[in-house]
Amino acid sequence: MGGGPQLGFSGVREHAQYFLSRGADAANKGDYKVARLQFENALKVTGDLPAMRSHALLCLGDVAFDQSQYKTAEQFYNRSMKGLQKVGITDTRLIIAKGRFSKARISQDLGYPQHAHSLAEDALGAFEELQQYDLAAIGYNLFGVLAWQQGDKRKGLNYINKSIKIKEQNNMTRGVAASKMLRALITARAQGQNPFCTSSSLDDLRNARGTYEAGDVNGLAKTSYVFGRVFECTPLHQNQAVGWYAKTLELCDKHHFLKGKAVALQGLARTAQYDFFGEERPLSASEYHSEAVKIFKKLGCNPAHIPKTPSSLDKILETFV
Repeated sequence: MGGGPQLGFSGVREHAQYFLSRGADAANKGDYKVARLQFENALKVTGDLPAMRSHALLCLGDVAFDQSQYKTAEQFYNRSMKGLQKVGITDTRLIIAKGRFSKARISQDLGYPQHAHSLAEDALGAFEELQQYDLAAIGYNLFGVLAWQQGDKRKGLNYINKSIKIKEQNNMTRGVAASKMLRALITARAQGQNPFCTSSSLDDLRNARGTYEAGDVNGLAKTSYVFGRVFECTPLHQNQAVGWYAKTLELCDKHHFLKGKAVALQGLARTAQYDFFGEERPLSASEYHSEAVKIFKKLGCNPAHIPKTPSSLDKILETFV
């Protein structure tokens, strides 16, 4: 057997799964160098397992995507899909759908919403037919973001509500919390001229935070960030945004979530003027921004795509920790 004759079929699968799991853990913490190495190790041992090989390529594409290296990401996604031409129909459809969905995310990030919508629509159809409800729910989240970016906030919220319904029906508690964070953000951005935060946004965030308080530090960091975003886009409440970004920074720094730390620093750079720290403010706005840029560059993010504005930062909510 190519790639690992002494392990046997099941041994090769377990070996590859080990590397994929290690890579996923590293990617979640923003350690893309380690993540890439582990996914490459998985790729090396999957010679006779085309589906797992394609999954490893998909993971390598996701690492490149998170670093805003879109051409590299697309190359991995294309290799993932092409490698499945001679595999069984179910495996082929699912991973091709994942590849198309990943390419849709690239199109969204680059500002091509119509192309992103077309790719995501194809992928969503396959996810639903194959009863991959978690992926279908993520697909509806993307549709919600696309609709919102094109100015149709009502349609965007309808898509996100559909995602929440799917997750609730399938007992995806943390998935529900994630979609509620997204709904809170879109609702707050839609109500940006209101001098008071909308109660629905804050209720969604409190609900989400309650889900994560059992020990999910990633979730707590994300909800802290979204609390900051909600308060930042609401007049008269920007001072509270600084406090939430500081909390996000503290969590991400303590648990080594590098990308989350960079995003929190960007939030503090935008809101430092609201004087949460008074005369004891640790850094100036420009210093916060410089520290964030250093981390993005350390992570290997494409300098041309380092997030600079709230709208571009919101795009990486899904993966920043």
